[in-house]
Amino acid sequence: MNRFESYFPHSQNLMGKLLVASPALNQTPMSEAVVLVLQDSENGIFGARLNAVASSQQVTAFEKLSHLCYQRDSLVIGGPLAGPVMAFHQNQSIAEIEIRDGVFMSCSQDALQLLVDGEIDETFRNGRYQYAAPELNYRIVLGVAGWQSRQLHREIEAGLWLPIEGAADIVFAPPETMWFTAIQQFGDDMLHQVTGYNPSGFDCELN
Repeated sequence: MNRFESYFPHSQNLMGKLLVASPALNQTPMSEAVVLVLQDSENGIFGARLNAVASSQQVTAFEKLSHLCYQRDSLVIGGPLAGPVMAFHQNQSIAEIEIRDGVFMSCSQDALQLLVDGEIDETFRNGRYQYAAPELNYRIVLGVAGWQSRQLHREIEAGLWLPIEGAADIVFAPPETMWFTAIQQFGDDMLHQVTGYNPSGFDCELN
C-alpha cells in the first residue's frame, strides 16, 4: 500500500473521470462546473473545467497569440491555475495522450492547427495523406484547476463534488447544457447502483 492508499484506502483513482459541482457549490466560482481529471497522484489532483466559455476579451487575446481560427465556444477556461494550452478531441491520429476511451489530448501547436483546420486521417493513399473533415468535437482549454489529494477527497465526501465517468458525450456536450447532462448522469448512475435498473435513454415525460 502506498502513502496515497494509506490516506484513502477506499478511494478510487479519479484520472479520466468528471467532477460535477453539486448545488452546494452554487454562489462560488465553481458553480455548475464540470471538471475533467487529468492527473491523480500523491503530488495532487489536476483537471480542466470544460464548460466555462472564454470571454470576448480572452478570445481576442488568445487569437492574437495563437493565430488559430477555431469553432465558436470551443475555447474554455480550464481553471484559475496557469498551464499549457490543451485541446481535448476525438481524433486519435493527432493525439498525444489518451485520457479515456474516445477522449484524447494534444498540446503541440501543430496538433492544434491540424485540429482546427481539418486533421490528418490515419489512411495514406496514392502517396499522400487523406484529410478528414474538420472535427466538430473538441475543446481548446486555457489553464487548469488543482487540489491537494486529501482536500479533494474530503470535498467529495462532503458532497461538494459528484464524480462520474468521463464519457465523451458529456465531455463534448454544449457548455450551456453540460452541467445538467452530467447531473442527470450522476442520478442515473446512483439509481442503477441502488436498484440495478439502468435508466439510460428513458424519457421521464413518458411516465
